[in-house]
Amino acid sequence: MARAPQMGIDELVEHRTLLEDEQALVAGKRDATRLLRPQRLPPHLRGHARYLQALEAVAEADEAGLVTAVLRDQDATMADSTVGHHLDRPAADLLTGPWFTAWALIAWAAARRGSTARLGSSRSPPRRSSARIYLISLTTWGWMLAGERAPTGPARRGAKPPLFPVAAIDDPVLPEVLAELAAARADKMESDTVNRELSIARRAIGWWQRQGWIGRDPTIGIERRPAPPDRTKALTENRIAALWRLDVALREKTCWKMLCESAARADEVLCLNVEDLHLGDKRGRTLAKGGATEWIHWQSGTAQLLPRLIAGRSRGPLFLTGRKAPAGTPTLDVCPETGRARLSYRLAEEIFEENTRLLANPLASPDDVEDLDGWTLHRLRHSALTHDAEGGTSTPMLLARSRHASVRSLERYARPEGSRSRGGR
Repeated sequence: MARAPQMGIDELVEHRTLLEDEQALVAGKRDATRLLRPQRLPPHLRGHARYLQALEAVAEADEAGLVTAVLRDQDATMADSTVGHHLDRPAADLLTGPWFTAWALIAWAAARRGSTARLGSSRSPPRRSSARIYLISLTTWGWMLAGERAPTGPARRGAKPPLFPVAAIDDPVLPEVLAELAAARADKMESDTVNRELSIARRAIGWWQRQGWIGRDPTIGIERRPAPPDRTKALTENRIAALWRLDVALREKTCWKMLCESAARADEVLCLNVEDLHLGDKRGRTLAKGGATEWIHWQSGTAQLLPRLIAGRSRGPLFLTGRKAPAGTPTLDVCPETGRARLSYRLAEEIFEENTRLLANPLASPDDVEDLDGWTLHRLRHSALTHDAEGGTSTPMLLARSRHASVRSLERYARPEGSRSRGGR
């Protein structure tokens, strides 16, 4: 039996140091980042070590942003473990400091991203596309919890909410101030946006209460705004035909064509990755509303455009921006072959709205284009489903295409077969 090669003294010391480093990392010791040398750790621990070192050195003002970026890493288990270790600090240092707000936001985000057992809830963790919604909503409420109006429009970009101690949330005067601020915001924003922000804020506040950080809910007394009826109108066949005659980039043509042919939600299409496409079957796998895995099916128009858009890429986001991804962009949203970032919903919506202003206002002068409103991406999905219903598509097929759970939801497109109004024949 051959003997295993023996290590020299230097190799033994190196091996022992490596084992100690790995044990310190796995144990989650607070000073582990001072011992770790990521380049010498096993591959499955290197990302963990690098993130811990970065979090240890980050400035307090940038901590929330870095933690959010870590939580969006493709390796969800590693990201949760890293943030969990980072947030394991004495509560006394947090609850009285001015940085509590930012820390509470990222702690709640970590819990939402982590296992359901940590929350004691049956809800599944939110999909990555929800993380941005949570962050925006809680940032908005960060302003109002400090007794200030949240910025809107262009002023919102880059604005950081004020920081305050946790005791301010339990101020008995805050509920009245919040009610006035929330009412003023509701007058300027859509009811769906206001209700979504209120719901997310209440979930976070409830979680903070369960941690014992605050004693009361300052949003008590703030009522949800009634949602207006869906007045979205389907685009006529002629208007859709005019859309395909626009001189736009291949990315936009492919995205719009896929939305029309698949009747999928825009965020589902924008979340597609190249490796999730089955080109021969004309379908792609994506995360649908609620976090379930769904399939998007398209037709020949999209099938003809996709190979040109992919251009030989084998992985990464399907729809990309035209420039390199900025530092801190989540790995999942960066193409590993080109270095470009995933196209965001906001940018895709802006491009579509700008290019359809004259189509939406055919009597307007091109000189007035800056003052006009174009179409929304949602109208492509709404139009596809409406035309399907008007063309006699069965209710089961409409439910499958729309991925709605209730037949009642189809009434916005057309009256489903077999459904009659009261008193009708």
